Amino acid sequence: AMTRAKEKLINEKLNFLSGFVALEQFVADGKETEFMKKFDEVITSHLSDEGFTVEMLAKELAMSHTSLGRYTLSTFGTSPVNYIRTKRLAVASHLLKQGGLSVSDISYKCGFSSPAYFAKCFKDAYGMTPSQYQSSH
Repeated sequence: AMTRAKEKLINEKLNFLSGFVALEQFVADGKETEFMKKFDEVITSHLSDEGFTVEMLAKELAMSHTSLGRYTLSTFGTSPVNYIRTKRLAVASHLLKQGGLSVSDISYKCGFSSPAYFAKCFKDAYGMTPSQYQSSH
């Protein structure tokens, strides 16, 4: 079972990487922090590309698929695929809160193949549909 502290740490890391937490709040050595920033930048720069794969991510980071998987698991407690989805949804929730874009615009901007698939993933993660979320913020 995951300890509360470990769970809190993982959530902090995921929040930071969603771009909404200051880097200073994070205890990591410089090298790890650098890598985490690079990791996140690569994902962010491909956010709207629904065809962006873990293989492509590994290649851009000059790592093997296997070591990327190990790294993501030990650093964030989750798989690269799950990390990318979490990031996409975090950015989507941020855009929904800001308003001004339709749910389908946001779904494509955040790399989901269809608004329906986006709505399903979003509801799984946030417990409400994107439209419900948008109207509650």
